[in-house]
Amino acid sequence: MTSIESLRLPRTAVASLLPVLLVVALALACWVFVLNGSGTGMSVWAMTRLNIPPVSSMEPIEHMWTRVYVVQMVGMWWGMMLAMMLLPIAIAFYRDRQTSGVRQTLAFLLGYSLVWFGFALIATGLQWTLERAGLVHAFMMWSLSAELSCFLLVGAGVYQLSLAHEKHRNACKFATVSLQAGLTYGRSCVISSAPLMLLFFAGGTMNLVWMLGLTLFVCVERNLPNPGMFDRISGAGLIALGLWCVVGT
Repeated sequence: MTSIESLRLPRTAVASLLPVLLVVALALACWVFVLNGSGTGMSVWAMTRLNIPPVSSMEPIEHMWTRVYVVQMVGMWWGMMLAMMLLPIAIAFYRDRQTSGVRQTLAFLLGYSLVWFGFALIATGLQWTLERAGLVHAFMMWSLSAELSCFLLVGAGVYQLSLAHEKHRNACKFATVSLQAGLTYGRSCVISSAPLMLLFFAGGTMNLVWMLGLTLFVCVERNLPNPGMFDRISGAGLIALGLWCVVGT
């Protein structure tokens, strides 16, 4: 065997990495889409803040929701969710080294993406409702209400401590790579992570700090051998942060 041949990976090794590469490629495409404003023309960098709203100096403003804007908001939520939630899948694929073909992997990603598309539709409707109520700023897309921020943070913290969260997080596993597996896996992921994702209404929907923070949060949660302690610490922290939004403002 020549030195060049000895450096070549076996075909089985290459095949096992193919699903990982496909997931990573889609995740990178979604991150590029989000960092470029998700087709809204807005700047992620201008909307990124370290502080936790509500910002008392800002007043609610009216914004016309056209059909084009609705499509943009759905695309923004969908791209943002996939950018964040595909990384745990890439880690799972790399860990399991499943030898799946391109078609099976794409079918899995299609099913997974469709579930998050449903979440994007619901989140867009909720965003419209909160804007109309004057609780979320139309352009900065963050909470203008201490009570709303408290409700979202405490709600996410309580859910983090619940048996329902533990059940659906533990169900975020797949034995096969197929369209049905993607739908099932996506459903469990959405149910276990939805309260966390709704925290964007508190911290800013296109706030990069919150995007990176919640991405890291989910990756840690999904890869700990015994995440029970993490659930208790994070849940208590979210509840304390929510109460601070009311007491400290």
